[in-house]
Amino acid sequence: MLSRFKRSWYLFQSSFYVLNKDRELLIFPMISGILTISVVASFIVPFIWATSSGGEYNATSTSLFSYVVIFLFYLLSYFITYFFNTAIISCAIYRMKGGDPDLRGGFRAALARIREIFGWALVSATVGIFLKHVQNNSNIVGKLVAAVAGIAWSVASYLVIPIIVMERLGPIDALKESSKLVKKTWGEQVIGNIGFGAFFILILLPMFVIIPMLSLSDNVVWYLIGITVMVIYVTLVALVHSTLLAIFQSALYLYAREDFVPEGYDRSLLRESVSKD
Repeated sequence: MLSRFKRSWYLFQSSFYVLNKDRELLIFPMISGILTISVVASFIVPFIWATSSGGEYNATSTSLFSYVVIFLFYLLSYFITYFFNTAIISCAIYRMKGGDPDLRGGFRAALARIREIFGWALVSATVGIFLKHVQNNSNIVGKLVAAVAGIAWSVASYLVIPIIVMERLGPIDALKESSKLVKKTWGEQVIGNIGFGAFFILILLPMFVIIPMLSLSDNVVWYLIGITVMVIYVTLVALVHSTLLAIFQSALYLYAREDFVPEGYDRSLLRESVSKD
């Protein structure tokens, strides 16, 4: 656990080194978050309708409609996320290669690959709805198998967006290449220990102190101030986290595909970043 945290800290520093040169990259996940919230809001009413027990639909038709709604939600959410991740990764790789990226270039790169992005969102939504179906209609063993399959899918597809950015491959070919790169570079022992989530969990720990304190407060003003600060804090952490993960993906891709170690990163850390320990 300690070694994982230390590695997370160094990877955080390395990725933040890149972000610090192009802080405007935070605008991409901010727009993505706003659009995703809008999608969630637009799906709340039909989802409640689809999953309610009343109405004119029988159980079969209601279940079918539920899956259609969930699939569309997955599709739109994935598309938004992948579109803006493509923009971030294109800028990050350009920076790592010695360029000076800007927001306009990131949007251009994403728009130029919009067909591939939509195709990958379609594949991801299909896999997502399939895994959800298995989890909802299986015993404990089936749920466990679905969970393991979900982890394997996450690992195998981890480099898909950088591959789409750099190689302009379609979703299936990009998935195949991502799986090959992960397997070739880090081996079959990979279990999904990717990134630096442990460090961000610690960053969010103050919330577990603030929330109980707010619940005990009788002062409405301080309560509202605390809620506001908490929302802003969590939002900023989420923006930085998602941006740094995309930058980290860029570094992993360059290391796996070209054996290129970007400035600020350490070769041994990139090699160990998705290993077992």
